[in-house]
Amino acid sequence: MRVFNVPLTPIPAFNDNYIWLWQDQDGHYWVVDPGDANSVINHLASNQIALHGILITHHHYDHVGGVEQLIEKYPRSIVVANPQTCSQSTMLPSECASQDIIRGLTVLDVPAHTLDHIAYFINDGENTPILFCGDALFSCGCGRLFEGNEKQLDHVMELFKHLPGHTLVCCAHEYTVDNIKFAQAVEPNNKALDEYLDEAIKRRLTNQPTLPSTISRELTVNPFMRIAHDSVRQSLNHKYNLSDATNPELIGKLREWKDNF
Repeated sequence: MRVFNVPLTPIPAFNDNYIWLWQDQDGHYWVVDPGDANSVINHLASNQIALHGILITHHHYDHVGGVEQLIEKYPRSIVVANPQTCSQSTMLPSECASQDIIRGLTVLDVPAHTLDHIAYFINDGENTPILFCGDALFSCGCGRLFEGNEKQLDHVMELFKHLPGHTLVCCAHEYTVDNIKFAQAVEPNNKALDEYLDEAIKRRLTNQPTLPSTISRELTVNPFMRIAHDSVRQSLNHKYNLSDATNPELIGKLREWKDNF
């Protein structure tokens, strides 16, 4: 699949995971967060693709569970991960960026969902920028705070807000429809959400992914990236009887609302 001018394919795994397959500027193929090796191996074999490397965002099993089997099958593959995240790591993310293994790569520290979470932002100045964000950001949502706190989550959302608007947002889960329904509860008058829900439902009815999204789209529909907007703040103030709350306090309450939605 070619998204814009980028060779990029979401490989479905488990119930709702996507393992992203991406071809870099030098023609090498990478997979991101391969929780399931068989899904990747079958796709690579059917398309006669050789695996060059693996990018890992965080330590949850549905993101790292297939790494060992993949490197047995493709022993020359680079595994880019912090050692505490994946024991099969062969290259630190910082080394991958500094040595220009992937041109235009910036590794973003995005602790909130987990404390070890990182994201890979690739912008070589020629192709459409890509963000492999794991569970740090979903379309219309974000990952639960399993290890981090609301201050970290607020910082992460601010970081993502300032990426180029046309950046492709490659999330690791197909949560879009449910996330839009929550966002509509937060911003019932946001017409962009109504349009997005229709689009997302149509795509899912034909078994098409709703992803990747873009940063510009998320800025119009994702309540976690819109915490400074009056409509989001008013909904939170009404639900939780808040006054003079800080952005981290508000985003913490928003995450609490979503957890119980």
